[in-house]
Amino acid sequence: MKTNYLKSLFLASKSDLVSSPVLTTKPVDDYTLLLGSLYYESGVSKKVFFEVYIKTAQNYFTRVNKSANERELFPIIKAAMRKRRDYYLPDGVVPEDVHCQRDVWTFATFLTGLLLPLKFSDLKPVLDKILPKECKVWLVNKSVMASLLSLAEGNRLDANGEILCSFYKKENVKEDTLSEEFKAEDKKQNEDNKQDGTLTNKEVGELCLAWLYEQAKNKSEICYIKEERLFIKSPSAFIAYGKETKRSWKSIQKGVIKLGRHLPNPENNTPFIKIENKNMIVIV
Repeated sequence: MKTNYLKSLFLASKSDLVSSPVLTTKPVDDYTLLLGSLYYESGVSKKVFFEVYIKTAQNYFTRVNKSANERELFPIIKAAMRKRRDYYLPDGVVPEDVHCQRDVWTFATFLTGLLLPLKFSDLKPVLDKILPKECKVWLVNKSVMASLLSLAEGNRLDANGEILCSFYKKENVKEDTLSEEFKAEDKKQNEDNKQDGTLTNKEVGELCLAWLYEQAKNKSEICYIKEERLFIKSPSAFIAYGKETKRSWKSIQKGVIKLGRHLPNPENNTPFIKIENKNMIVIV
């Protein structure tokens, strides 16, 4: 009973990912997870994701490209946003400026995926239709707009436009998160778990996160919420949950990481970030 309750809490927390009007006719299943993946890759807060990414997508699919299929387009954009992590943008930026430019160029990567299918010689009218007013100001102030306009059909790309386009080359948008061998092994393990009635790693991870959110609300020492993100102390948080559920803390941590909702360490791409000299996993 308790397990089902915690699982329902977690699933309920996902449901608002599909509350945007652009998604009202879509079932809440794998599409919800796809949106969650885009949200994770964006690296921004839930509020910003809705007001910037979802609002822009809504305008795009209703005002500019009504025939587009977001279920086909979003996975390509998601893979490109993941590839973007490996690049410093804009071109020639000094390392100390990388962090402050990160969000705007990640959003530019998202926009590139929407703009490239359009064969227009001038993209300014398109951007005027799909971008919230504040976003246009943001992109101009951060000197991103020129690179986006250079994506127009027949235009000569600037250096940053070339980088943005490179994320969408076929060889760069393969699903590179797991090898085929690992996928097969993971699928077999999940099937074995279902046959003997045990939970999969991801299901354990989901239940652990639901439990940790409850702990954070009660001002626990093992985790806390700040700016709509969950900060988890590792391994103490997983050890605590392991004692509650009689599970190995390592398998619990693995399950949480497998959900793909954590922010990667920008220096080494691991799930662990040093905050106040403590290893933390940050969930967005």
